[in-house]
Amino acid sequence: MKVDLPSGAWIEFRDSLKARDKFAVQNSLKFKVKDGKEQEVSGGITNDMRNALLAELITGWSLAAPLPSADMKAGMAAIDDMDIDDYNALQEAVEPLLEKVSFRPNRETPSGSAESS
Repeated sequence: MKVDLPSGAWIEFRDSLKARDKFAVQNSLKFKVKDGKEQEVSGGITNDMRNALLAELITGWSLAAPLPSADMKAGMAAIDDMDIDDYNALQEAVEPLLEKVSFRPNRETPSGSAESS
């Protein structure tokens, strides 16, 4: 899938998900426990998950940086430095895939209504 960004840049990513994509997203979450009493949780959990998924899925781009698959640090720095309108367009494009690899994906019944658990 190719996403044309508002700045004129573009990003291509595969839209067929694998189990390894789900594992990468879920492994992106880190929690710190201090003295067994205090937990530190980032407010950017969804961003961490989305960026972990992007790192797995991106296959090409016009950004002046190596892909995350070739150089994770430089590739993710390029995403961090994206114009907010570009990032929002990318976020919108990848959101359905993020939903599929979330901890509890929204499952639809054949009738189209969400399953209840």
